[in-house]
Amino acid sequence: MIYSDAYFENAIRAIRACPQMFKAYRWFAAALSLSIGLTLLSGCEWVRPYRIDIRQGSEVTGEMVARLKVGMTPDQVRFVLGTPLLTDPFHAERWDYPYEYRIGRQSSYEKHLFSVFFKDGKLERWTGDVEPASDEDAGQNRVLDIDPKQ
Repeated sequence: MIYSDAYFENAIRAIRACPQMFKAYRWFAAALSLSIGLTLLSGCEWVRPYRIDIRQGSEVTGEMVARLKVGMTPDQVRFVLGTPLLTDPFHAERWDYPYEYRIGRQSSYEKHLFSVFFKDGKLERWTGDVEPASDEDAGQNRVLDIDPKQ
């Protein structure tokens, strides 16, 4: 089909006769393309808001575990590890130190549980996924025995 010049002239006259309709159409097209663009960008990682790292619980380090000795009193254990987060009234001889670390922008997290067991008011044993630090790894916070004679 071949269009004549008269066809185009009639179309131009219709556009000039009703400019508000075409302005509204332009605004609608701009808003639609903006909303589609924002929807597509919302899936991008760099558009998401900042999320902080969350540390919950009592973190037990290898240095703390290295300081534990069988036969310590509950007060001594509390001094080394801190106040236990979970104490069960039905099992007063067991203290639990749970710890969770969530990385802000990731869905992964670390979970640790360290438990201390007492018998007759003395430290009997401990379990958990924290290994005692060696003397080389202990760093500046290790306990030094000082001979009082010097």
